[in-house]
Amino acid sequence: MRANTNILRRQLLLGAAAGLAQSTLPSSLKAQDGAPRPIKTGPRKEPPTHMIPKDKSNPFFKIQGGPQTQPAPVPKRLDGEGVERGNGDGNRNGKSPKDKGAMLAPDRLIEEASTSEAYQGLIENAAFTIPALSVEDDIETAQATTTPLTLVLFDTSGQWGWMGEIYGIMIANLASHFGSYTLMPVNQYAAGKMSTYKAVVYVGSTYEETGLAANPFLTDIPQYPSVNVVWIYSNIWLLPSLASTYGIPLTFYEYPTATTAVDAVEYKGVSFKRYDQNADGVMTYGTLGDGVTALANCVRKNGTKFPWALRSKNLTYVGENPLVYITEGDRYLIFADLLFDALGATPAAGPQYRAILRLEDNSYQSDPARLRAVADWLQSQGVPFGYHIVPRYRDPTGFYNNGVAQNFGFGAGVQRAFRDAIVYMQGKGGVPILHGWTHQYFNASNSSLTLNPETGVTADDCEFYRLIWNASSSTFSYVGPLPEDAANHRNKVNTWVSNRMASAMNEIALDPRITRPTLFTTPHYLGTATTFMASTSRFAARAERALYFSGTLAAKAATPFDYTKIDYTKLAGQYFPYVVKDIYGGKVLPDTLGSVEPVPYLGYAARLPADIIADAARMKGVRDGVAAFQFHSYLDISYLQTVVTGLKNLGYTFVAPTTL
Repeated sequence: MRANTNILRRQLLLGAAAGLAQSTLPSSLKAQDGAPRPIKTGPRKEPPTHMIPKDKSNPFFKIQGGPQTQPAPVPKRLDGEGVERGNGDGNRNGKSPKDKGAMLAPDRLIEEASTSEAYQGLIENAAFTIPALSVEDDIETAQATTTPLTLVLFDTSGQWGWMGEIYGIMIANLASHFGSYTLMPVNQYAAGKMSTYKAVVYVGSTYEETGLAANPFLTDIPQYPSVNVVWIYSNIWLLPSLASTYGIPLTFYEYPTATTAVDAVEYKGVSFKRYDQNADGVMTYGTLGDGVTALANCVRKNGTKFPWALRSKNLTYVGENPLVYITEGDRYLIFADLLFDALGATPAAGPQYRAILRLEDNSYQSDPARLRAVADWLQSQGVPFGYHIVPRYRDPTGFYNNGVAQNFGFGAGVQRAFRDAIVYMQGKGGVPILHGWTHQYFNASNSSLTLNPETGVTADDCEFYRLIWNASSSTFSYVGPLPEDAANHRNKVNTWVSNRMASAMNEIALDPRITRPTLFTTPHYLGTATTFMASTSRFAARAERALYFSGTLAAKAATPFDYTKIDYTKLAGQYFPYVVKDIYGGKVLPDTLGSVEPVPYLGYAARLPADIIADAARMKGVRDGVAAFQFHSYLDISYLQTVVTGLKNLGYTFVAPTTL
C-alpha cells in the first residue's frame, strides 16, 4: 500500500475522435490545465472485497450473525422469477439491453438535504442543459412459466433457525438461472406439493428441524420419482427410505484432523478448493447400494477420498453445506452445476466458455494515460470490456491533498482528462458501468462517521453501507445502513440511495459524448437492501457480488417492501457463476474470479494472475459458467496481459458484459 502524492495533471494528446468531440462541449467542460490532481498509482486504503479472503468475519466467506434472542418474523412463501436465458448471440432473443437511465425529469438535479455532505453544486456551469434521460422502470422480466420450476425449502427452528432463510435465498438465487421458483420454510410444506415442480432443493441447516420427522415431504420424495430432490447436509437420516429405497447407508460426520481434513473436492476431473478448517464435518457412508453414483469426491490431505455428493434415483445428496466457507474456485461451484442435472437443463447457446473483464474503480484520481494504454491493448487483443465510472471525486479531509478538501463534480474542468479517457475507452470496445456517485461517505457533523472505514476518499470507502475497521483485531464490522438510509428504512422508502444514483447519472449526462451506463456495481459490493432494490429498479443488471439478510422474505411479503424487517446483524454474501435474477428482483452478472492483488494486505494473501487462471480452469466445470475478473489500472499492465492470455489459452472467449 503506497500513499499517493499530488501531481500536476498532465496535458494529454487527444485522439482524432476525442479532439473532434471536444469542439461540441461547453467551455466549462473543456480542459483546464494546472489543477492539482492526485493520480492513483498504487493500492489505496480499502477493504479487501475484490477477492474473498479466508476470514471468518467476512460475510462473503461465511454467514455472519449470532443466535436468535427473540422471535424473528416468520418467513413467508416467495414465488420468484427466473432470469431470461440468452441465445448466445450477444443479445437476449435479439433484443438490446434496456437503457434504464435515471428516473428524473431532464431539468432536475438532486440536491441532498442530508447532513452528510456540505453540498457543492453538481455542475460548474448551470447554464448547461442536461440531455433527456430514460424513464423506464422495469428490468427485463423472465419468460412466463405456468408453474415455478424449483421448490426451495429451508429450516427455521431454534436459535440458529434464521440461517435457513439466508441459505434458502442463496439457493433460490442460483435456481433463478433456470426459471421461476418457490421459496418457503419446510414446515409449511403440504402433502403432494412437490408434484408440480421439476425439482426440490432442501437445505438442512438446523439439526433435527422441529416437525420434520412427521413432515409429508419425507414420504413424498419416493412417491414422486419424476421430481428430482437435492438434499443438502443435515437431517437426511430422517428420510425413512434412505437405505431401503435409495441404497445410501449413513455412518457419521467426519470432522477435520491434521491428516484427514478435506481441502479439495474432485468433480468431473477437476479439483475444486475447500476450506480445510471447516469444522462442520462431511457425511460419510457405509457400503453404497447398486445404482448409487458418487458425483463428486472429497479429497483428504492424506490423499484418501470419499463421496461428497451422491445420486440415487430421484435423490441427490450433498454431504455438507456448500453455502458456507466460500472462496473463488470453491466446491460451491459444484453445487451450482448439479442444479443443471436436477432441473434437466441444458447450457445456453453460444460460446461454451465465456469470460468478462471489468476495469475497476475509475474516477478522477485514475491515470488517463494508463486507462488509454489498457484500452489500446485490449482492443488489439479483440477483448471487449466493462469499465467503472465514479463521477464525483471527494476527499473531504484532504487526506491525499495536504489537508485541503477536494470535491470535484464530473462536469468540472479538472475532470476533463478523465472524461476524455472514458470516451477513448468507449471507442475501444468498453462498456460503462456506474460504480456509485462518490464511492465514499462522509458525515462532517458526526465524528464517528467521518471515515467509512478508512479515509473518506472516493474509491477508498463505502458509499451505501456502514463499515468499521477494528484496528485491535484487524477485522471489519459490517454494520448496515448509514444514518440517512436508516431513516429511509423506517419510512419504507429508498430515496436517499436512489437519489445518489440519480445524481451520478445526471452528472455523467453532462458530457453528451459518454454513453449512459445500464449496469451498476455497488461500491465495495457492500450495500443495504435499499441499495440493491434501488439499483435493480434503475439498471438493466448489476455486475457484482451482493449481500443477503435475514428478514428479507418478510420484507418482500409486505407492500411496499418493508425495510424495517431486515436484520442487518445476520447476513451472508454471494457471488454467482452464471447470470441470475436474485431475491431483490434484479439481473446479476457473474463475478467469479476477483482481481489481481499483487501484495498481501491486512494479513490477507496476495492474489496473482496464476491464482485467477487456476480458478478460471475450475470454472470450466460449471455449465453456463463465466470467468469474470477485474483489473485496477494503477497496476502494471503485465498482470492484465498475463490473465487475458491465460484465459484465452484455456479456451475462453471474451464477451461484453451487456451481452450476458
